[in-house]
Amino acid sequence: YEDELESYKGYLSLGRRRMSDTMIAAGFVITLLFGAIGVFFAWTITRPIREMTEVMGKVVGGNLSQKVRADSNDEIGVMASAFNTMTQRLGDTLAGLHRSEKFLQDIVENIPNMVMVKDSKTLRFVRVNKAGEELTGVSRDELLGADESLYVEASEFESIVAQDKEILRHKQLLSTPEEVICPRGGN
Repeated sequence: YEDELESYKGYLSLGRRRMSDTMIAAGFVITLLFGAIGVFFAWTITRPIREMTEVMGKVVGGNLSQKVRADSNDEIGVMASAFNTMTQRLGDTLAGLHRSEKFLQDIVENIPNMVMVKDSKTLRFVRVNKAGEELTGVSRDELLGADESLYVEASEFESIVAQDKEILRHKQLLSTPEEVICPRGGN
């Protein structure tokens, strides 16, 4: 009987080895399958977030007409809907600001008093209205980027620069004497 049992021992060892190899291969295939399914679900779940990120990049670039698809009722859908509402309100606000800016530009341009705005670092003009051109006799193109030396005496110019620096130092409007303008063309 022992000889009989010994003869089956080889078959059993071979069967055990084949079964182990099959189990390892099956485990590897199952791991790959579940990994692929996991990647697919992760990709599916993160797709709306990737799309939202892409749209946000376009909105940051200035295109406020972009919309995120909000076709679900989960947290992502709620967030996408809120984002769309936010961009719509931001667009409306910017449009209102542009209208207000245009309105104020029209007022400044057409006010009968001279309005000239300077850069606080260079003390050169960055904005001049029509009355500023007419009163100084200097064209707007010449005035922009220039200073008062175009239309005041040299001694007066030094005083104006000192006043401007004093105003900037105190960060408030100080009482300044009137400037004597020597318009071009003697107007």
